[in-house]
Amino acid sequence: MIIKLIVALSTVIILLSYLYCTQIKRERDLKKYGQPIKGVVYKKWYDTYKNKSKWLLRCKYIVDGKIFSTYSETDKENKFKIGDTLTIIYSKRAHQNCIIKELPEN
Repeated sequence: MIIKLIVALSTVIILLSYLYCTQIKRERDLKKYGQPIKGVVYKKWYDTYKNKSKWLLRCKYIVDGKIFSTYSETDKENKFKIGDTLTIIYSKRAHQNCIIKELPEN
């Protein structure tokens, strides 16, 4: 029983460390290689998952003729609608690594 607990805790620690390091790497990459581009809100919905209601949106943007999409981002003030143009900061090295400039950090 103790061994299973140690293995489970070790796995959680390793996973959390990996996620933290990945996030730091993404942020550094955006600081060093970030490039602004205009994107368009193409999807917006009200999410009630786990009783944490919030508005989410996604934007499309085009780099080198290829279409990319942001991850689902929280629109805390429910300020934007489908069709709005927003500024996307994407990495020139990894185009999928991006943030929506107009949305405050979550």
